[in-house]
Amino acid sequence: MHYMKKGEQYTVTITKLSPNGDGIAEYSPEDSTNEGSIKLFIPYTAPHDVLIAEITEVNAKISKAKIISLLEESPMRSTHKLCEYYGHCGGCQLGHIAPHAQLVIKKEWIRRLFSDLLPSNNEKKHFDSITIIDGPV
Repeated sequence: MHYMKKGEQYTVTITKLSPNGDGIAEYSPEDSTNEGSIKLFIPYTAPHDVLIAEITEVNAKISKAKIISLLEESPMRSTHKLCEYYGHCGGCQLGHIAPHAQLVIKKEWIRRLFSDLLPSNNEKKHFDSITIIDGPV
């Protein structure tokens, strides 16, 4: 049974980003009798952000949430001014993340995408050695 309810707030740490740019945090309260953790998908977050999130949607194994308070900012966050349309047009889900960190995240997405297609460890090691060149952002 799902133990989270819409409107509840939790303190979480973002561990990675989903391919659509939402931060992913796993939450499993110590006093819970439920097994496993629930994945929270939280937009406009970065890996290593620590925040208070409010549940906005609850499903069987995942929940969606929004940021209530950012307690600790990730070093991956951008210090650049965001576009005035950021968050509305949907064209830059990673706009709040520094350009160099975006490259690291995108390389990880590509590595995860192709990891099942690379049959040998040698090919996987070769893939990990690929350098992504920073271009205009």
